Amino acid sequence: MQNRISPHTWNIAIGVLVLAIFPWPIGIYTLVRLLITGIAAYLAYQSFKNEMYYNPSWGWVFIIVALLFNPLFPLVLGRALWIPVDIISGILLLVHKRSFATMENGALEQASRGTGES
Repeated sequence: MQNRISPHTWNIAIGVLVLAIFPWPIGIYTLVRLLITGIAAYLAYQSFKNEMYYNPSWGWVFIIVALLFNPLFPLVLGRALWIPVDIISGILLLVHKRSFATMENGALEQASRGTGES
C-alpha cells in the first residue's frame, strides 16, 4: 500500500500562509519559515519517491518553495514582497492538493472496480 499524504498537510501549510499575510511579531515568521520549509520538503520528497504522487515537476516547485522559506539561510525580502510570495505559495499548495485529491479519487475508484467491490 502506498503512503498517502494527509489532507491536513496541505491545510496546515495553506492556513499558515494565509495567516502570514497579517502583521505578527518576528518570531511568528520564523515559525512560518520552519513549517513551510518542512512541508514543502516533504511534498517534494513525495513527488519524487512515492509512486502514487510521482511528479518531478511538482517536486521541483516544492524544492523552490522550501529554499525560499528556509530558516537557515533566510531570504531577506520586505513585507511588500513576502505577501505575494505567501499568496503564490498558498495557491500552489491548493492547486497541488486539488490535483492529487482528484487523482487519488480516480485511483481508488479504479482499484475498487478492479477488486470487484461496489
